[in-house]
Amino acid sequence: AAVSVRSLVFATIVLGYVLYGGSVRFERPRPLLYATAAGVSMGVGVVCVRFAYSLYAVSRVVPIQRLSVVVTVLMGITLLNEAVTVRKINGIVLAIIAVLLLSP
Repeated sequence: AAVSVRSLVFATIVLGYVLYGGSVRFERPRPLLYATAAGVSMGVGVVCVRFAYSLYAVSRVVPIQRLSVVVTVLMGITLLNEAVTVRKINGIVLAIIAVLLLSP
């Protein structure tokens, strides 16, 4: 229920901005495809995390959930052709180390 309410409030705010104040135009279909894929993957992720909470302790689920940052960076590099920098590589390595250290 909480996820549904949060999503409804967020969708209302975004729609209000787009309809009344923003100038959002999709000149190409690709950004719309990315936005749709992001929404679907976030929804699936929320359901999976809630399911994991019912099976495992929070101390096991949260470190794995935080790997979403690493997945996001890797998707940016592979799908959006972002530049690979030493800083990004260091961030990915440190995030994985942090998950390993926090895992019980």
